[in-house]
Amino acid sequence: MNEQLLAQEEFPQFIACSDDIKSRWDIAKFPMLMQHDGMIIASALYKEFSRGTDDTSVLVCKSV
Repeated sequence: MNEQLLAQEEFPQFIACSDDIKSRWDIAKFPMLMQHDGMIIASALYKEFSRGTDDTSVLVCKSV
C-alpha cells in the first residue's frame, strides 16, 4: 500500500468499501447525504450500489 496524506479541510470524510459495491458508485447522486451520520451514508451506499453477490462492507469516517 502507498501512504497518502490529504488535507482534512478539503476531505472531511473517508469512505471505503469492499468489492461487492459497484465500482462506479457516485455519492453526488445524493447531494444532502454527506450531512447525515456515517451509518446513514453507509446504508444508502449499500442499498443503492451493492451487487448482492458477495459479502459487503462499507466504512465511513468523518472528522469532527
